[in-house]
Amino acid sequence: MSSSRPFKTRFALHFIIVPAMFIPRLAAAAVACPIEPFIEPPEGLSQATMTADSASLNEQGMANAAGMVRMEKLDQALEAPSLTYDRTTSRVVAPDGLKYYRPGLNVSAEYADVNVNDSAGVFNQARFTLPGNGARGAAEKVEILDPDNFTLDQADYSTCPGEDKAWRLGAERIELNRAEGWGEAHDATLRLFDVPVLYTPYLNFPIDDRRKSGLLLPVAGTSGSSGFDLAVPYYLNLAPNYDATLIPRILTDRGFQLGGQLRYLSEHHTGELAGEYLPSDSVYGEERALIQAEHQGRFSERFGVEALYSKASDDDYFDDLGSNLAQTSQAQLERRLEFDYVRDWLHAEVLAQTFQALEPDDENQVFRLRPYGQLPTARLALKTPTFPWQARLDIEAANFRREDSLEGERYHLRPSFNWLHDRQSWYVEAETAWDYTEYRLNNSPLTNVEDNQDRSLPMASLKAGMRFERLFAGGLLQTLEPRLFYLYRDFEFQGNLPLFDTGTPDLHFERLFANNRFVGLDRLGDANQMTVALTSRILDPATGRAILKADIGRVIGFDELEVNLPQRSAFGYEDKHSDYVANLELAPTSRLFAGLTVQYEPDAGQLNRGTARTGYRDEQGRRIDLGYSFYRNFRPLDPFNPLSDFETLEQTDIIVFTPITDRVRAFGRWNYSLDKHQSVESLGGFEYRPSCCWAFRGALRRFVRNSEGDYDTAIIFQIELTGLGRFGEDIESLLGRGIDRDEEIF
Repeated sequence: MSSSRPFKTRFALHFIIVPAMFIPRLAAAAVACPIEPFIEPPEGLSQATMTADSASLNEQGMANAAGMVRMEKLDQALEAPSLTYDRTTSRVVAPDGLKYYRPGLNVSAEYADVNVNDSAGVFNQARFTLPGNGARGAAEKVEILDPDNFTLDQADYSTCPGEDKAWRLGAERIELNRAEGWGEAHDATLRLFDVPVLYTPYLNFPIDDRRKSGLLLPVAGTSGSSGFDLAVPYYLNLAPNYDATLIPRILTDRGFQLGGQLRYLSEHHTGELAGEYLPSDSVYGEERALIQAEHQGRFSERFGVEALYSKASDDDYFDDLGSNLAQTSQAQLERRLEFDYVRDWLHAEVLAQTFQALEPDDENQVFRLRPYGQLPTARLALKTPTFPWQARLDIEAANFRREDSLEGERYHLRPSFNWLHDRQSWYVEAETAWDYTEYRLNNSPLTNVEDNQDRSLPMASLKAGMRFERLFAGGLLQTLEPRLFYLYRDFEFQGNLPLFDTGTPDLHFERLFANNRFVGLDRLGDANQMTVALTSRILDPATGRAILKADIGRVIGFDELEVNLPQRSAFGYEDKHSDYVANLELAPTSRLFAGLTVQYEPDAGQLNRGTARTGYRDEQGRRIDLGYSFYRNFRPLDPFNPLSDFETLEQTDIIVFTPITDRVRAFGRWNYSLDKHQSVESLGGFEYRPSCCWAFRGALRRFVRNSEGDYDTAIIFQIELTGLGRFGEDIESLLGRGIDRDEEIF
């Protein structure tokens, strides 16, 4: 995308739509409001025990107790001013009120009739709490049907403590099923701050994080290209190991779209099938469709399969109907079917792979690759179970196909021998191998390319390293690990060979020890070189935490490099030597961390690649992540398509959270392209959490939606009702793509 190109902007307002029978799934669990039991829990005695100021027992086994009565049996406890206990039926009647405890339910009632043998009972004019999810409320009658099923008549239900009336659900009847993890409310009204906002004759809601069929969160928005956009997913929990989601979607300018997803999981197989269909797009003028499928499985311990399929009806599908930059910037869709067979001494694979290339509308757009299909590829690896000597044989046969391009078959044979001698403080590893490759080509656009070609190259390598340790006075442990890696491979001219699946990878620290500076078999780099590298760590032996880790290394060549790719040098190498590669990871405290990666070219005196990141956390909720990335001479590679000049990518990424008050926290993210002088994505907002039972979040987001530089702008809202669900846009996912992707934010 060119920095001089005028940017288009779409505006979207994402808001909450609550249908009459809206059933959310429980959001990622927030911390529930604390609940104190009405009475002390029991000690778990198998026989019923009772203490009271006074008690009597008649011949029929009827006990009457009064004055600070407490009774326990198994996991139940109750306290009352007075009660009657029938030893024959285990029935307790408390006419003057009772406080009752059992796991998962606490009740305080004006009248109670309970069977302490099977836990069944009735409580009138009751207050209740559910410690499992922090819920509480009041009801004219609470009835325990069995240990997992309760009913609440004329009930108020909430997770807000005390007089906090942020939200409550009032219903004629509420049924709670702890075994399934869901509740059902009949003639229910949801109130926010005592204002009714939703009435429904029936409502199904979660009381833990398990799944159940029902309507999911509607997603709504508006854009200049599609008009008002509303999707209302319906979730089907078909079985514990498979489920489905139906997604009807209305786009007022385009029409009605139906989408769906099916997921399944068994002991040995897992997969997903998804699709979307728009019968008639009023803007595009044709039907639009997308299908995606994925499967992974093992037929046995040794035999497995993996399948992947994606197909879009047209090249503009994701630009028009996608929802974010990750979708709209897709260049191709992969289809793959792979079988593998594994034994201790054998690994076999058969692969079929093709791609649907999503071509650009005009040649001024960012170039998109057209990868070769493999129809098929077969690989076989054999190795001896011997040690320290090991022999190995790798065989590959591949058939590469791509429309209007050079095509052909490639056969590769690689016998190798490896020897490893490893001691606690040092090791030596040697390898020798021979690579033989044969091509059978056709459909060449060049007249000087022979149909049958081959290549034969031996290789030898020697790797050695040492491990040193020392203790500092403060108890910290430092390691020092020098490493050497010598690699030799003779030169053979390969400019007449095709490039089916070969390119130059990014140079990082571990690539300094690879036996080929290219990825793929179409180029085997000539080498007479020595890798010199050093790794050091500082560890806390008490906790095992790495306080510091540092790596630095470089490939030192003894001969000029001859093998290369058309129109491009092997990035990271110049003449004989590689760039310096260095990494630094620092975590001096649990709050602070930093990282740095550098690829430096000494002859030119320039930085070719670099990333820097640092972050800070504290117990008050402050968080800041700062990131910087630099990539010189970046461009995709396809030798059969001329490319524009190399580009330099340079971006910053900032994520900030800071408390404003004890209830308000501000957050923001800004991803900026320094080389394009434009914002890639910006988001700013706030979270208002006045109590433990609810929160409100709002944000403004603007991001580049495609390779042309078109922008989307969206106002995003989210309301979290603890124990009931989150309503609105998933703001956490937008911020969670930062430096620590696994960190919980809200």
